Amino acid sequence: MDEQLQFLESMNRIASVGKEHNGHVTRAEVIEELKVELNETQWDVLGDFLFHRQVLLEGFTPKEEVPAKAPYQFSQDEQTFMHFYEDDLRNIERKSEEELNQMLKHGEEVYDYLLPWIYEICKGYADGREPLGDLVQEANLKAFIYVNGMTAEPAKQDLQSLHNVICNALESYLLENGDMSKEQSKIVDKLNQLVEATEALKAQDATFTIDDLSEFLDIPVAEIEELLKLAGE
Repeated sequence: MDEQLQFLESMNRIASVGKEHNGHVTRAEVIEELKVELNETQWDVLGDFLFHRQVLLEGFTPKEEVPAKAPYQFSQDEQTFMHFYEDDLRNIERKSEEELNQMLKHGEEVYDYLLPWIYEICKGYADGREPLGDLVQEANLKAFIYVNGMTAEPAKQDLQSLHNVICNALESYLLENGDMSKEQSKIVDKLNQLVEATEALKAQDATFTIDDLSEFLDIPVAEIEELLKLAGE
């Protein structure tokens, strides 16, 4: 795998390290992972990327501080959706996370049993930017593709990787309504796409190149290379 693909993997590992450290990561940890020095513009891009994965980079200040707020209050429309959707979910037998994980690994029919679990994830992402029903639809679609569309052996599928797929999808979906500048938002959004595509292809044990990523995401190779340079490559 070439250096550019390794860089995308490093970005994802940095986010994982931050989540393991209570949502914080130091500049030293970033440099240790990337093996390069970054300028302030690159630190800013990386800070935004991590911030939208619930990780705060040392020395990074979000464009607008997010004040402490009360738990999100669902709108009347969302409450109506919840009433009918939860009524539908009552017809689905509940499975523990361990049972769901084993069903995924063994290639069993699991999609319907995942829906209540996915719903709880979506409620945690609801913040008023997008209707809860839209978040559920987006997450369910990603889960359906994961369960039915991957070419990996069933043993390569597990609940944690599906959780990552869903969270990344919801973060990207909500990112469009963030507080970043339009240009910065486009950079971080495409960086998210690159990291997610790399992880998706890895999950399928696929051998791939920058050209494959370009075709997969419909982004020119030159644009991918420029994006990686700006982000720190």
